[in-house]
Amino acid sequence: MVLIRVLTIAALVLTIGACTTSSPGRAAGGAPQSGFQANTQPIEQRLAGDFPIPLGVKIDAADSLVLGSGSTWTGRIIFATDSSANDAFIFYRDQPKSSGWSLVTSLFSKASVLTFTKGDRSATIQITSSMFGSTQVSIVVGPLPGN
Repeated sequence: MVLIRVLTIAALVLTIGACTTSSPGRAAGGAPQSGFQANTQPIEQRLAGDFPIPLGVKIDAADSLVLGSGSTWTGRIIFATDSSANDAFIFYRDQPKSSGWSLVTSLFSKASVLTFTKGDRSATIQITSSMFGSTQVSIVVGPLPGN
């Protein structure tokens, strides 16, 4: 009976002790740690020279994801601009061409869409007006099918 109590207390102590030690991947304060290094370079700099982003836009970092940089990046960029949807459409109809992108198709409507290609990648831009007067732009860049 005494042996069972001693073993029960020992198991309880070991269990409680295991809960208070830090584990791999956690800092002393318990915050998760990653072996990955975050790229702290602003999105605009990572895309420099490859895809135009208007000055003064507010990139939604929580909903944007950019992998890579320069002419090899892929991902999604979402931002709001004070420009009208019409002005944003004209900007994106004309500006990507100066970075080597070729316009494949475009549709101007309440939700405008433009599609470009460059090498083995494609870019799709969606432009919509929000209820609050700003214009929302979503840019998705990825490899063409089969690449």
